Amino acid sequence: QKEDLLKKFMAEDKSSLISQLRGLVYHTVSNLYGKEMPNFNIYEVQLAHPKREDYGDYTTNIALILAGRLKKQSREIAENICLRLNDSIRKHQKISHIPYNISHKDLNRGSIEVLEKCNIAGSGFINMWLSHNYLSSYIMGLLNQEKTVKSTQSPNILPSPLTGKKIMVEYTDPNPFKEFHIGHLYSNGVGESLSRLLESLGADVKRADYFGDVGMHVAKSIWGMKQKHTTHNPQLTTGLVLRELEKRTLSERMRFLGECYTLGASTYEVESEAKEEMKDINYLVYIVAQEYVREKYGFEPQINYRKYVKVDKDMLVMIRELFVHGREWSMEYFKAICKRMGTVFDYFYPESMVGEIGTKLVWDNVKKSIFEESEGAVVFRADAYGLHTRVFINALGLPTYEAKEMGLAPSKFRDFPYDLSINVTGNEINEYFQVVMTAFSFINPDLWKKTKHLGHGMVRLPEGKMSSRTGKILTGEELLEEVKKKIYNILQKSEIKYKKKEQEDIAEKAAIAAVKYSLLKVGLPSDIIFDIEKSVSFEGESGPYLMYTHARCRSVLRKAQNNETMKQCNNVTMKGNINTLQFNPEELAVLRTLYRFPEVVVEATKNLSPSVLCAYLFDLSQRYNLFYDKHPILKPRNRQQATDNRQQSFSSDGGEATTSTPRTVERLKQNLPLQNSMEESDVINFRLALTEATAIVLKKGLYLLGIAAVERM
Repeated sequence: QKEDLLKKFMAEDKSSLISQLRGLVYHTVSNLYGKEMPNFNIYEVQLAHPKREDYGDYTTNIALILAGRLKKQSREIAENICLRLNDSIRKHQKISHIPYNISHKDLNRGSIEVLEKCNIAGSGFINMWLSHNYLSSYIMGLLNQEKTVKSTQSPNILPSPLTGKKIMVEYTDPNPFKEFHIGHLYSNGVGESLSRLLESLGADVKRADYFGDVGMHVAKSIWGMKQKHTTHNPQLTTGLVLRELEKRTLSERMRFLGECYTLGASTYEVESEAKEEMKDINYLVYIVAQEYVREKYGFEPQINYRKYVKVDKDMLVMIRELFVHGREWSMEYFKAICKRMGTVFDYFYPESMVGEIGTKLVWDNVKKSIFEESEGAVVFRADAYGLHTRVFINALGLPTYEAKEMGLAPSKFRDFPYDLSINVTGNEINEYFQVVMTAFSFINPDLWKKTKHLGHGMVRLPEGKMSSRTGKILTGEELLEEVKKKIYNILQKSEIKYKKKEQEDIAEKAAIAAVKYSLLKVGLPSDIIFDIEKSVSFEGESGPYLMYTHARCRSVLRKAQNNETMKQCNNVTMKGNINTLQFNPEELAVLRTLYRFPEVVVEATKNLSPSVLCAYLFDLSQRYNLFYDKHPILKPRNRQQATDNRQQSFSSDGGEATTSTPRTVERLKQNLPLQNSMEESDVINFRLALTEATAIVLKKGLYLLGIAAVERM
């Protein structure tokens, strides 16, 4: 069984809040029952967030776990633990907790009170509430940190458990000579988000793309190019045809290649003569690709492909022209669309190069009986491992995908000696990858241990699955443009008057957000039905909705900055006046979400699950928008505000939901408006701080999903 290296690397941060609370519960239990349980381990204490917020911020079932061992009722154990914890709280128990990394001189800024209370639910669940002091101190620290570090990524507010670790993430992996389809957008979105998550926690990440520039798909495309040339322009040379094509846009050239592949793939299925011609072209493709990578990258050939086929020099020249142009158009296009999606790769690995390395490895290990020859081919007998036997070198002497894969990991490690390599692919090759990795475990067990495969599902439109073989396909670019057009129309109807350049910029970023969020919000490895209308909604669970919420926060902050009265308010992050306030339910709901951001990022990274972050950001946006709708931020003396406050001030839990200081509450009881006094400025400052903290977290969270935030929308 392979060890999960990522989870091993991400051992719990001892300074994290959850670790501190686990320690508190552990020591409480040890003091109560340590003599009866000498081997009690701190990691037996499991903490989680209750499904219902009225059950607190954290809950533990430690009493239920220990009941059998202690031979006591779980409720009795929970009561004893809870009594001891509440006693500590009454005695002003403190936890030295650093919820975010700030400058070294501030690291020892002292303890803060963390817990407000704890109680028991059901048969022995212990629920814990974080103190308002802690929650408000967290956003103060967040805002102070933002002033210290101005960066798009600003990783300093997050822990750094992956510092010093080198991780390579391979994703997207489109094939040249074929169009970039929606599945490639999915792989790209997942891989880019994972790369950013890993970087945010301190890892040195390199992005890699592995692409098939040799193989039957290339032969079919080149056959199609050749057919279109001879059918439509028989009087022109290949060079002249290619020069004419060069005059077209890159997208048009890629559409041409897609048509050529479709023609070749469909003909291959029904015409035996054409099929044999494509097989011959396949050999020539390997030969010209070998020459190409030798000239371009200085790669020394390790296989003599010419021995397998009689080479016609004129044909070879034509195939080379078609191959070079098609490959270079494809790579230029892929780099452009990936850059549009926010990805710039560090390394590219063509099958034409790694395939030769893999083929040599396979032949070398035939001698070691890892592989065996069978009917002219070389196979790996995976039956003994509950898998299928697969061909690694076919009877024609050419490497299959399996053999090419053998050369990929060593090539990556040569360029970047990684601690972990993550390969993101569609889950339709899961079984293939299991066979490949099983074989590789015998060839290079060290790199095998460092390799992790992550499969994702298929993307379907409501009409059904896409297919590039038949040509019935919506390309990735077409999807982006369709989504962008819909968002552009929404912006046109907006009350905000945009300049043309700004509107174009927002539409482009929102289109990327719509596509990425729709793909990432679904947990891996589930299939996705991509609904364009839902993806562009500014109100539902969508990327544009998150962007809109961030823009709303920024709008409030700009208004405050431009308001002379607001400028006279105390700086909440410096004065700390918010610690004297009591919060209404909507404010508290946002506070109780913000502090979880580092915890969510760690969880999403550890489990390679961007959907966890998607759910969190949507929840935060909903909570902030509810607060925004109910409570004016810059004018808390507003009559509606006073009405809201009156309704909230006399809550059942002893005033926890009141909005401001006792003097403010007294005014509300007498139906008097707030004065432009210190407590009013405190309320304004707090709500601005809450708004700015929300904007900071949304912007950072969107970045980790590969989405750009905008200032207005």
